[in-house]
Amino acid sequence: MMKRITVKNRKVLFGIIFAGAVTMMTAPVFAEPGLEAQEQGAAQESTQQDQAAMDFDEQTLEKYAAAQVQLEVIQNDFMEKLQEAQDQEKLMELHRDKNNKMAKVVQGEGLDVETYNTIASQIMVDTQLKNKVELQKIKLLQVNN
Repeated sequence: MMKRITVKNRKVLFGIIFAGAVTMMTAPVFAEPGLEAQEQGAAQESTQQDQAAMDFDEQTLEKYAAAQVQLEVIQNDFMEKLQEAQDQEKLMELHRDKNNKMAKVVQGEGLDVETYNTIASQIMVDTQLKNKVELQKIKLLQVNN
């Protein structure tokens, strides 16, 4: 049985999803499908240990920055469509669609989702890496304008 989302519930839901979207702008965007919660915890712990020693070449950072610019557009579009959603089924459909588009963008830029997520995680703890990516994004935006 589908529940119709009332205006009040929609505002609360929108607030929750908006907060999650803001977090996603700096956090890894994708979870690896098929991993159990326990496996994800072990994988994240291992990845975090490996990230400290990981350097990304300029080409990889350019790809990440290009994907990030496009993902921000997808995220903004999602937020607009979210306001129009009338029920939970539509919300889930929008979320699936957004995730599929985001994965295609990342892969279209020549990155795999795991590498994208690794860089996104590392940016949260490595200011120098974050600055490099921001410079790449600025360059891309200047070239495109």
